[in-house]
Amino acid sequence: LVLLGFSLIVLLLFALVLRSAARAGVLVSLFLLLFFSYGVVHRALWEGRTKVPGSGTQILLIVWVVIFVGGVVLVSRMRRGLEEITKILNLVAVILVMFSVARIGLYEFRTRSALWGSHNVDGIRLVPEIPLQADKLPNIYYIILDGYARADTLEELYNYDNSEFLGFLEQKGFFVADKSQSNYAQTALSLASTLSLGYLHDFASRVGPEFDDRQPLERMIKDSVVVQFLKQQGYVTVAFPTGYSPTTLDNADVYMGPGQAWNSLEVLLLRNTPIPWLVVQQSPLSSHALHIRNIKYVFEHLADTAHMQSPHFVFAHVVVPHPPFLVDEHGNEIPQNREFHTQDGNRFLLGGGTREEYL
Repeated sequence: LVLLGFSLIVLLLFALVLRSAARAGVLVSLFLLLFFSYGVVHRALWEGRTKVPGSGTQILLIVWVVIFVGGVVLVSRMRRGLEEITKILNLVAVILVMFSVARIGLYEFRTRSALWGSHNVDGIRLVPEIPLQADKLPNIYYIILDGYARADTLEELYNYDNSEFLGFLEQKGFFVADKSQSNYAQTALSLASTLSLGYLHDFASRVGPEFDDRQPLERMIKDSVVVQFLKQQGYVTVAFPTGYSPTTLDNADVYMGPGQAWNSLEVLLLRNTPIPWLVVQQSPLSSHALHIRNIKYVFEHLADTAHMQSPHFVFAHVVVPHPPFLVDEHGNEIPQNREFHTQDGNRFLLGGGTREEYL
C-alpha cells in the first residue's frame, strides 16, 4: 500500500507537469524500474570487489539519472505511440501481478499440508510427573550464540584458547559439554528439533525430500512443544529480535526490541533502492547497522529480564559469532565491503568463500 500510494503520488506529479497521463504513466514506469533495480545492479557490479563501502554509487547514480533524463526527453517529444506503449506496460504489469499471485497460491498450497500439525514432532506431549508449584519454578534462560564453537574447534580453526572462560563457568557451577555436537548443521533445523524435543524424521518423511520451504520449521520454533508446555505451567515467555525470521519469537508474552524494527521484506526492498547506498556508512537502516543493533541490544538488556515476573522463559538467539564477523571482541563494528546477509556465513561454511574473506 505504501508503494502503491507512492507510485500514485509520483504519477499525479508527472501528469501535472507534463499535462499528459500517458506520458506520466510511461515515465513513472521507467522511474520505478530504475529506482528498485539500483541495488541489484550496484551489488552485481561492485559488491565484494572493493574495500570501500558504497564504491561506484555516484557513477551508477549518474548513469541512472542520464537514463531517466533521456527517457523524459524522448517521451516529451513523442507525438504518437504513447497509447500503445501504455497498453504494453499495463499488460506487463498485469502479467507480473498474476505471476506473483500464482506463486503465492502455489506456495500456500504446498505448505498447507506441512504446516498442519507441524508444531509437533511424532505426537510428543509433555505431562509433568508430579504437580508443579508455580512459586518454586525456576526462571529458564535459553541463549543461543550462533556459531559459537567448542574449545577444541576454536583452537584448531582460530588458534584461540577458550579455557579461561570455560574454567570460569565451571567454577560457577555450570556444566560444560566439551565434546558437544549440534543435532543439525542449520539453525532452523536445529532449533525446531530442540524445541520440539525430537528429531525431524517424521516431519521430513511427511513433506518429502523435494520440500525446501522453511515456514513449517518457523512455526515449530515459534509454537514449540517446549513453549506450549511452559505456558501451561504459568511461565511468561520473553524474546529478543534476531533479524532472522524463523527465530524471531514476536508472539512471545514480552517481546523486547530496540524500537520499531524493519521486517525482512522491507529491508529487501530498501536495499534495492539508491537510499542505503547513498548513506551506506551512516545509514541506521543498512543491513549491517540493523544486525549490530540487535546484537548489542541483547547484550545490553538481557539482564533486565531478571526483574520480570517469575517464572519466565527467556529465549535469546544471538547471531554472533556466526560469520561474517561484523563486531570485534569489544563490540565495535568491523568495516565491511559488502552488504550483510545472514546467509553469507552459511555460504562460507558450505565452501562458498575463503576463510580469509570472512576473517
